[in-house]
Order: sequence, then C-alpha cells, then structure tokens
Amino acid sequence: MKPSHVLVWALILTAVTFFAVFVIDGPVAFAVVRVAPALGPVINALTGAVEVLFAFPLSKFASGAVVLLASIVLFFFRLRRSTAWLLLFVSLSQLTTRLVAGVLKKRLFASAAL
Repeated sequence: MKPSHVLVWALILTAVTFFAVFVIDGPVAFAVVRVAPALGPVINALTGAVEVLFAFPLSKFASGAVVLLASIVLFFFRLRRSTAWLLLFVSLSQLTTRLVAGVLKKRLFASAAL
C-alpha cells in the first residue's frame, strides 16, 4: 500500500466518522435514553467493560498507539512489510476516528446543551 493510499483511506474514514457521529451515534443514544431509561445502567456497564478491554482508562488512544508501534517495528523486517502496512492502516484508522469522534462529540453535545 502506498502512502498516498493511506492518506486517501484516512480521509474516507474521517468522512465515515462524521456520518456515524451525526447520523447514527448521537440520535441513537438520545432515543435509547428517552425510550428505555432503565437500559442506561446496563449500557454503561457494557461500555465500561469495552473501555477497559481497549485500555481507555489509560488513554483512549492507547490501543491505536500500541498497534502503530507494532507496525513501525515490523517495518524493519522485510518479510513482514505487508503486515506492517496492514497494521499501519488499522492503527491510523483507529487513531483518526478516535480523534475526529472526540472532537465531533464535544461539539455535538455542547450544541445540544444550548
């Protein structure tokens, strides 16, 4: 995979993240809270478990950073370059979507509070 392809995919994933935050995530979260408030504790418990699994208490970027580091290490091994490119793609996808989703959610919820 060429570096230009990585950039194109990063831009595509950024656009998909915008779509997911504005069209799916926010409206679904608001609908669940209004329709079934009793599900709140269950959803929070499941979300907490997933956050621990992906090291979010450490940093929301931790899992992406670990995969990025693994891809950088694999670039030094000629036979593992294709795996390194794959891991680079996965890590940049994760880091980009985390960054964009975090910024969008802050703006989305700040405007909803007004």
